[in-house]
Amino acid sequence: MKTYRTIALSMFVGSIFGAGAIRCLHAQSKPPAYVIGQIEVTNQEAYKTEYAPLVLKALSAADPGYKVLARGGRTVSIDGEPPASRIVLYAFTDMDHAVAAYNSLEYKAARSFGEKYANKFRFFAVEGVQ
Repeated sequence: MKTYRTIALSMFVGSIFGAGAIRCLHAQSKPPAYVIGQIEVTNQEAYKTEYAPLVLKALSAADPGYKVLARGGRTVSIDGEPPASRIVLYAFTDMDHAVAAYNSLEYKAARSFGEKYANKFRFFAVEGVQ
């Protein structure tokens, strides 16, 4: 009978320590980052075929966790004026990866190429929740 109590107590204490360790590890992870972009495109076809693939390649090379969530789809105003420009929404592993992706040489080269097809770019990043 004493052996069963010892085993039960050991399992209980082990689960408490395990839960604490998992909580600490989770607290150390960084929240994801989302980049929202507004782009005023002047040449839609060339933008899609020539510029967009370069940007997607540059951003995905900078962060293996990069995902395209929205890209130029229909926009509906819920409150206030709808944006008159193209909207994109990208997800990154964390804020550090997002900033590094947009500061990468590959992205900057693509961006300078893309300025032939769009005249205004506005991008900002927001941290997500964990």
